[in-house]
Amino acid sequence: MRVDELMLWVEGELEMEMQGKIINPEPGEEIVIPKNVVHSVRNVGGTSACRLYGYKEEPTIKAS
Repeated sequence: MRVDELMLWVEGELEMEMQGKIINPEPGEEIVIPKNVVHSVRNVGGTSACRLYGYKEEPTIKAS
């Protein structure tokens, strides 16, 4: 992505790989993914998993 992302784990067991590191967040944990960072998310549990995510928009500069 060309903007920062924020992910919030809600339930389930997820594994995230970011910049060659594996992260196993707990439900309720937030992860900030800086723009242009390659990442992946996998469900590694035996049940459904849920995450919420959002994107930070870059400010628009208007000419006067």
